[in-house]
Amino acid sequence: MAWGELVRWDEERGFGFVRSDYPAMDDVFVHRLALLRAGIEPRVGTALEFEVQDHKGRPRVVSAKRLSTWRDPDVDPTDKTEKLPGRIAHINVAKRFAFVARDDIPGTRVFVRYNDLGKNGVPAVIGAPVMFEVGERGGKPCVIAIEPFEQRH
Repeated sequence: MAWGELVRWDEERGFGFVRSDYPAMDDVFVHRLALLRAGIEPRVGTALEFEVQDHKGRPRVVSAKRLSTWRDPDVDPTDKTEKLPGRIAHINVAKRFAFVARDDIPGTRVFVRYNDLGKNGVPAVIGAPVMFEVGERGGKPCVIAIEPFEQRH
């Protein structure tokens, strides 16, 4: 699966293009039906998790899921110091990064440097529960503090 954002949309013709944040690739064609099947109203700026397949020699989005982002109206972008519950959702050891999924807002994932996991005692395991704080680096939201979360029964 890839993550990105709908960057162009032609309503008359019923297609657009998604710019992938991860993995890096050229903008990918997306037809209206791929979005509508997932219940997504096509709008530029919509964050997506999507699957790409080759179609007549070119990449094409075949399925998609809308992701919540920090720009969504129900997320307060000024509230960046609260400790949030989450889980490790994705790890790329080769490129030294990971994503943490928020437990309180399903579908929202936040970038974290892989090295920050180890130096804070967080196991680099998908699904590992964590508490984390969100800040910004380069104008994008990212984890600025993270620690393991031990649930007590």
